[in-house]
Amino acid sequence: MSGKPITLVLGIISFAWLAGSFSDAQTDSENILHTFAGKDGAVPEGLFFDRAGHMYGTTQMGGSGPCTFPGKGCGEVFEATPVRSPSGAITWKKRVIYEFQGGSNDGEAPLAPLVMDSAGNLYGTTPWGGIGCGDGCGTVFQLRREGGQWVETVLYKFTGGSDGGTPESEVTLDSAGNIFGTTYNGGLRICNQGFPCGVVYELQHTESGWVETVIHSFDYADGADPVGGLVMDRAGNLYGVTPFGGQRRLDPYEPTGTIFELSPTASGWSFQVLYRFPAGGGGSYAGLTIDASGNLYGTANVGGIYGLGSVYELQPPTQHGMPWVFSTLLSFDFLNGIGPQTGVVLDPAGNVYGTAGGGTGQNCFQQGDCGLVFELSPSGGAWTETVLYDFQGGTDGEYANSTPLLDPWGNLYGTTAYGGDANCIPFPQYYGCGIVYRINRNAPETDSTK
Repeated sequence: MSGKPITLVLGIISFAWLAGSFSDAQTDSENILHTFAGKDGAVPEGLFFDRAGHMYGTTQMGGSGPCTFPGKGCGEVFEATPVRSPSGAITWKKRVIYEFQGGSNDGEAPLAPLVMDSAGNLYGTTPWGGIGCGDGCGTVFQLRREGGQWVETVLYKFTGGSDGGTPESEVTLDSAGNIFGTTYNGGLRICNQGFPCGVVYELQHTESGWVETVIHSFDYADGADPVGGLVMDRAGNLYGVTPFGGQRRLDPYEPTGTIFELSPTASGWSFQVLYRFPAGGGGSYAGLTIDASGNLYGTANVGGIYGLGSVYELQPPTQHGMPWVFSTLLSFDFLNGIGPQTGVVLDPAGNVYGTAGGGTGQNCFQQGDCGLVFELSPSGGAWTETVLYDFQGGTDGEYANSTPLLDPWGNLYGTTAYGGDANCIPFPQYYGCGIVYRINRNAPETDSTK
C-alpha cells in the first residue's frame, strides 16, 4: 500500500461492508482464503484493498500467456470480492481480471502489488515484457473498468538504458495522478557486474500520452539496485531504500544500501541520502512505511545483532541540520524470523506487523524455514515481538512474500509464494503455487440493522 496517502500507508482500510461477521474468526488463527492452482495464477506477489473492501493481487506465473520464464504462464491480476451470506459470514469470490501475454506488447511476471487512483483505475509494474533486455525491460501498466470488464493499457515500456529497466516494485501516485517508481536496472552509472545502478522515475500524462522523466539515476555511492517502492509524505517528498551501494565498493554484492529522500523543488527534484547502512548491515529489499509523525519504518534482509536481518525505524531530526536517527527495533535470530524481504505495516496504536523467513515449519524446501508473521509492540521505549503465525508448509503456506494488510478489526491478510495444492508445482523443489491467507485477530461487530 505504499504510495497512497498517509492514512492508507498506516494500513487501516475503511471497508464499505464494515458491518458483518467472520463466522470462522478465531484469535491468531489462520484461514486460507484461496489456494492457487496454476491456471488461476501461481506465486502470488502481494495484495491491495480498495475502500469497498475488494481485494486485488498479482501472480508472477500462471494463466494462458505463452511465457515459459520463470515458469509457465506470464502471470495474472485477480480480484476477490467479499460476499456476505444471510447468516452474516463473509466468503470471498475470486476471479482473474487480466492475464499477461508477455512479448513486446505486454508485460510479464508482475512482482509487486497494485495501487488504485481516485477513479478506480489500477496501476502496476512488470519486470519483464515490453522491449529490449532479451525478455523485455519491463512495463508500467493500467487496468480500467469498461462495462463489466477490465481493460489493460501499457503506459510505458522501459528500454534498459538511461530511462531504467526491470521495475520490481509497486508504483506511487500523487494527487495529480503522476506515477513514481524505481527500477532495479538502467540509468547512467554502472554498478554490479557491468549492470547499471537503477533509477527513480516519474510518469506524467500529457496530450500525446505518458511521458517518463528520470528524477534520479543512482551511482553506487548514493545507492544501487532499488527493489522496493517509494512512499510519499504530505509535503510530496518521496522516500525509498536500496539494497546495495552507499559504502566504498569492497564487494559488488555486499549488502549495504541507503535510505534516501527526493524533494520537489522549483527546478526539479533534490536528492539526499538520509542513512547509509554499514557494510553487511543493510540489504533492504522492501519499501518503507511512514507514520503520521514522519518516522520511517522498514526491514533489512541482513544485519542486526545476529546478522539475520532486522526491523528498523528512522526518525526525522528535531532541529534543522541534524541527521536522521536510526534505531533497530528487532534483530531476528531464526526462530523469531530471518531475512525479511517485505515491508511492515502499522496500526493506529503504533504496533508494527510484518513477515519473515524462519520459524518451525518442517514441510518446506528448507527445513524449519516456512516463514512467519510477526507483531512488534512498543512499551517503555522497548519493543516486544510476538509471532502471530508460524507457517508449516504443505497445504499451509510457505514463504510469506507480501507486506501484510490490516482490516478495521486488526485481522491481517497476505500471500505466500508457495504451499497449498501439491498438484500445482511451479518449480520441482517447491510445494504448491501459493495461497492467500488471513490471520484472525478480532472478529468485526455484528450488524444490528440486518
